[in-house]
Amino acid sequence: MNGAEPLVATRNFGSSLIPTAAKKLAVWLVAFGLAIALSSAQARAATTAGTVISNTATLSFDIAGMRHTVFSNTASLIIAETLDVSVDTDAPSGPVPEREECAVGFVVANHGSGTETFDLTAQAEGPGASVVHIAGDTDGSRVYNAAIDKPLANSQLTLASGASAHVFAVVGGDCAKAGSVRLRALARTGSGVPGTVFPGQGDGGGDAIVGKTGADKNGTVTGTKLRLLAKSVEPSLTKSQSVETSDGSDTASAGAIVTYRLVAAFPRTTADVEIEDPIPAGTAYVPGSLTLDGATLSDAGDDDPGRADDSSILVGLGEVAPGTRTIVFKVRIL
Repeated sequence: MNGAEPLVATRNFGSSLIPTAAKKLAVWLVAFGLAIALSSAQARAATTAGTVISNTATLSFDIAGMRHTVFSNTASLIIAETLDVSVDTDAPSGPVPEREECAVGFVVANHGSGTETFDLTAQAEGPGASVVHIAGDTDGSRVYNAAIDKPLANSQLTLASGASAHVFAVVGGDCAKAGSVRLRALARTGSGVPGTVFPGQGDGGGDAIVGKTGADKNGTVTGTKLRLLAKSVEPSLTKSQSVETSDGSDTASAGAIVTYRLVAAFPRTTADVEIEDPIPAGTAYVPGSLTLDGATLSDAGDDDPGRADDSSILVGLGEVAPGTRTIVFKVRIL
């Protein structure tokens, strides 16, 4: 060959010249794309219960050079409604103002495929306590407010498919003595063994089918949480402090001003309330710094409820309605 480059004969076989690895990659990419497409289709939301699915076929043919089309009868069906529900416990939701009661929170969720109404029942197990009523969380605060969260009519809750709602079992009597509080949610359309069919009882006139939960679930809050909840019926007092110096820092040094903030919480009407706080050793009260709910109180023992000197501050509130009262005063570090 006289040192010349060797000749290589080639023939055009189209894709047969593509290396084997490349062909495998191409096949894999096509398969992967199909898998993604199928996965996306499966991930779409399920057809809503009560939806009517109709289908009509056509037959086309030629007669004497003319094209004709005839239609089949229309086949229709109604998507059945599945019946499923869950009940989860929520953190105890607080005392009921003005009463020796507590409100226990639950979350009810409709896992069925259609809109469903659930019958709710609640029971307090243990002596000295009973469920007064079941209330809805009207304002979505997840904290019971008797003025806003009214009892559910007939203790029924209607939820769209996939929706959930927070409700309260309002317990009367001594919450601390209730061993537990249980809330039950039962689908009105039907419940029982999964797979049970209720013909024509679903959304849109279709069938209703009991799902895996049996359309009947319970949630239970135990006695430990109820005892903590009952304890919260008593008034509480929370104290916080902040420090400010002339240079704007928060270092507790001589001459710095310490601001004390007292927040008293009253779950129900409470009589003969007094709040007293001694002035700490090594500090002196800052005259004129005593306030109640943002309003300045005089330091002298006069007609307003406050009194303050270098020994202590005292605020006499008398009878207090449910809610919170805030007292603020200042001292200077000596």
